Formats: sequence, structure tokens, C-alpha cells
Amino acid sequence: MTTLSFCFSYPYTAISRLAYEMSAQIFFEILSILFLYLFFKTRTKNYLIFLGLALAGGLYTYLGFRTFFLIATLITTYLISSDKKNKIKKINQFYFFFAPLLITSSPLILFAITNSSIFWARASSLSVFGQKLPFSEIINEIAGNITRLSYLFFMQGDPNIKLNPSSKSSFDLITFLLTLTGGFYIFRRNLKIFVGLLIIVLVLISNDIFSLERIPEAHYYGLGHPNTLRLVALTPVIYLLFG
Repeated sequence: MTTLSFCFSYPYTAISRLAYEMSAQIFFEILSILFLYLFFKTRTKNYLIFLGLALAGGLYTYLGFRTFFLIATLITTYLISSDKKNKIKKINQFYFFFAPLLITSSPLILFAITNSSIFWARASSLSVFGQKLPFSEIINEIAGNITRLSYLFFMQGDPNIKLNPSSKSSFDLITFLLTLTGGFYIFRRNLKIFVGLLIIVLVLISNDIFSLERIPEAHYYGLGHPNTLRLVALTPVIYLLFG
């Protein structure tokens, strides 16, 4: 039921019809969360291989995956480091994780090193910190983006008609309430998993909070937000809590 609810969810349907990179991004994100959870539960090193491959594969999709890649890598590193195993076993686990990750992503890493300006071009142009705005304007833009995050669940959602053809919120009220209930349930049942999911959610939200596309002739704080392209990665996590 959770899978069906996710597959027929409004933001995922809107993104899928565009045949854009976000569908592939979500695929690798779900795989990564799955293998990360399985490693957390079993400490089986084979899951680290699959996790490394999933994270590396996601780097070849939409640039919003980079923030998820960073936080998932940090969480995995923490889990390995905090494990009460001897030093040799920890080194083996790091090898099983980073070897497939680095080998699979090596073409992209080499491109980023030799063509750094191209690799970071789109991310730099979208960053609210990369547009030479006064500090007060940066704060106002970020505040506007944060304020409009509530439009994910209320009001008209993404103002872009291409990404939101029905001019409705990304998630309906029932989904919102069940997601809150699921979050509280996980908080009571397993605090570590709750904290991990909360960190992932906050990092994924940062893709939208710290991005800015200015239209000088019709600009207001929070213009273009909430942006479905940058927030669609939240969808699997929301439906996980929903389920």
C-alpha cells in the first residue's frame, strides 16, 4: 500500500511524465536508503557494496542528489566508525563501502577535477550565496523560501504550471497527517532511525531553501518555491513515514 501510494503520488506522477532525471534520482535514493537501513540492522558488509554502488549511480542523475549523497556517506561513515568491532574489521567495512563507490563514480570525479567550472556551473547559478546579493537580501530570500515550504501541504504548491499542472499542493491533508503520525511513531519506537530520517529530510529541504532563480521584473521573496524538482527527493521519505 505504501509503494502504491508513493507511485501514484502527485509530485512523483508530475515528475515522471516529464521523463526527467528526477525519476532516476529517486530510484537510487530509495536503493540507498534501503541498503543503509539493512546495514544498520544487520552490519553485513555486503550491503555496504550495494550502498556504495547506489550512491555512485545517483551522482549521474539530477544534481540535487549530491546533498543526499553527502549526508548518506557521512551517516554510513558514522555507523562504521561507531561500531564496536576491532580496527581491522572497520577498515574492511570502509573498503567494502568506498571501493565500489569510488570506482563507479571515478569518471564523474575525473570530469569534476578537470572541468570544475562546468561541473559546478548549475549548482553555483542556483545557489542563493553565489549571486552576489547583499547579506540582508540573502536572509530575505532564504526566509521567503522557508515560508513557502508549507505550500507542500497547503495552498497551491509549486507555482510552475509545468511541474504543477493542477495548481494544488504536493501532498494532501491525509498524507500530511499520516506522515506526522508516522514520524511520531518512529520517534517512540526507534530514536536512532528517527534522527537519521530527520537529518536526511533537513538536508533534502536545503536544496530548496538555499536555491534562487531571480526574475527581476516580477520578483518576490520565495519566488518559484516550493520547487518540485528540488523537493521531489522528499517524496520517498514522506511516504515511508506515511506507511
